[in-house]
Amino acid sequence: MRSLRVVLAVLVVVVLGGGDGMARWTSEPGRSVTASCPRTSAAGRAESPRRPLPEGFVAAYVVRCRPVTRYLPGRGLWEAVIQERADGPAGDLVAALRRPSERPLFPAACTLMGFSLDYFVVVDSSGRAVLPLVPTGWCGGPYQPVPEAVRRLTFRVEGVQPVQLVESEEDFRAGCARRRVDVLRLARSSDLVPWGRRPVPVWDPPPDGLRVCVYRATRETRGRSAGSRLPTGRLQSSYVLTGDRLRALLAALDGTRPGRCPRGHARFAVLDPGGAEAYVGLGECPVVLRLDEAIARRLPPAGVLGLLS
Repeated sequence: MRSLRVVLAVLVVVVLGGGDGMARWTSEPGRSVTASCPRTSAAGRAESPRRPLPEGFVAAYVVRCRPVTRYLPGRGLWEAVIQERADGPAGDLVAALRRPSERPLFPAACTLMGFSLDYFVVVDSSGRAVLPLVPTGWCGGPYQPVPEAVRRLTFRVEGVQPVQLVESEEDFRAGCARRRVDVLRLARSSDLVPWGRRPVPVWDPPPDGLRVCVYRATRETRGRSAGSRLPTGRLQSSYVLTGDRLRALLAALDGTRPGRCPRGHARFAVLDPGGAEAYVGLGECPVVLRLDEAIARRLPPAGVLGLLS
């Protein structure tokens, strides 16, 4: 069976870089630049023209805008923008932004590539915000040291702005698929990457509501490709967590540790805040997996099972 890592890498490219990935970092006229996120359905699609950093410009902080989908209890599923701020001069980012663009080496080989870069502005101590011109790399996308420098910054969440309704409350609550692939059984040990020594939240910022879809593991079913079989689960129950019970679950998940665990579970749950799902194996030794940016595994305390039963 093809490695789960390869399959998920394809999914990440489709979600983050496919189709209109270029639209998220190229510019369109007609908007003034401020030290806040544009209130559009996709942060960065309605931008003022980008420009080089002015000579002598000294960054005081960086504002980043991450488009997400989030469930808002009682309101349904929404497109939203998470506004984050990283204080400091951002020296590596400023240096990368001042680099000239690279000359394309193989233009024909780059036509099918998609690129993605979250909207961000650089702000000086006077509050002047610049939507910077991003130099391009050899394949026409953003010069890679730019997104790498952005990722290395330490951001804190300033707020979440709902933008556009995607799905009603009723439809979201009823949205659990009748069958799901059991990714926990599909993953191999070589595919699993620990979260690291420092505990990190499963979702940042934490969701206000969480749809829980509980599945009973079934026999493998034949996949689309000839001869392939996928472990699946049949929907057993579904509900939405909010309030104190949700906070207790998030505290349990966020305080977990990386480690190894014997496989084997009769049931598993898919936790959905409206995007960036997490899978939890409901066995003697529960395992949590997040599959969007990296394949990761952590071991929550046994008490997490009671919060999901």
